[in-house]
Amino acid sequence: MRSLKIADGTVIELTNATVSKPLREQLRQTACARFSTVLGNGADAYHENHVHIDLMQRTNNYKICPPPQQVPVSPAPGGGGPGALFYHYSSVCSVFRHKPCFPYYLPPIGQYLRLTIVSTDADALRTENREVNAADDHTLNTIRDMFAALRACWVPPPKDEAHHGMEYTIRFAFKRDGTMIAAPRMTYSSHDVPSTTRCVYRVAIEAALKRCTPLHFTDGMGGAVAGRPIAIRFVDDRTIDQQHVPR
Repeated sequence: MRSLKIADGTVIELTNATVSKPLREQLRQTACARFSTVLGNGADAYHENHVHIDLMQRTNNYKICPPPQQVPVSPAPGGGGPGALFYHYSSVCSVFRHKPCFPYYLPPIGQYLRLTIVSTDADALRTENREVNAADDHTLNTIRDMFAALRACWVPPPKDEAHHGMEYTIRFAFKRDGTMIAAPRMTYSSHDVPSTTRCVYRVAIEAALKRCTPLHFTDGMGGAVAGRPIAIRFVDDRTIDQQHVPR
């Protein structure tokens, strides 16, 4: 983020030292309260002319957003200085650095939202008859509710186009309003199937997400899940006669 445009049309550059100090502090506190990472000019060479914000989850809700009074300011070329909106610190910890640092940890194992949807013969009748649920007005207030809604929208491909043991994994994220931030990204698909079969599953997954979205989150749930990566692994464990599957 490089700047903000307020209601009267004024543009506030986030790395401009001439912005009033009370406004700078208010913006900093607001960003730190909403996001888990706030990196601005002086943090490193990549953030000299803009501010990076994200919702990365860390152990014990650790945040990278130091109060200005606790971190010494060290101006960097092209921006920063004592009047900058966001303050300098080193994002790399090393025995060769004798200044405060904030290590940029990856999220702990298990903090990504993961869901596995297995298609079995037990629910074949419901899916083959296309008896599925689309998004309704029921509000979702927990991760369990969200996963149940996503699972209810899934319809595997017809058996004559499917492949036993097929696996397909996607990754995406929601906004607060229950819509997706961007189109889902395929992160894995079975390699022992033809490209036409992978395409069939991709189309089925896109159709399921279209049926489900937008999800209706409560305000609290929307704030908690917004921006968090969600991985869904689809597994086809139905009994399928592979002799009739087109190659």
